[in-house]
Amino acid sequence: MDGTDNLSFDDAHHNTDVIARIIMLTEYLKDVLQELDSKSEFVEFIICPTEKKFMMSTYEAAVNFSVEIPFDSEIVSHSEVKEYICVRYQLNLLRHALKPISMAEKVSFRIDAKMLLSIQYMIQLNDDTKSYMEFYCAPDVEFD
Repeated sequence: MDGTDNLSFDDAHHNTDVIARIIMLTEYLKDVLQELDSKSEFVEFIICPTEKKFMMSTYEAAVNFSVEIPFDSEIVSHSEVKEYICVRYQLNLLRHALKPISMAEKVSFRIDAKMLLSIQYMIQLNDDTKSYMEFYCAPDVEFD
């Protein structure tokens, strides 16, 4: 994605060009996300279909944090990855999208070919009703 690309969330919602989708149980994931270094500017996602794992990392001068979640772990309920992904997102923007995790039963991370991240939460409101919240985060773009 560069400065000339247009971003339409209507297109993103119906995007069939998804290259990675990972659905996780939030019970364990929220503990992992608490460990992200709040002083870091970026969080890096690496998703590897051959090694079947999802990694999140933050880097700062004093502290580095990295977590690796294998697709066959008890956290992951579904994984579908078409190609290797390494992408960075601004952590201060992503933090807002991670707030509903404490209310959710499951979370879906979806990344499309433009590296647009979609985070969707499944929230059980009562015995019969489920609600969904969705957030989007554009990748970090370096300008020359």
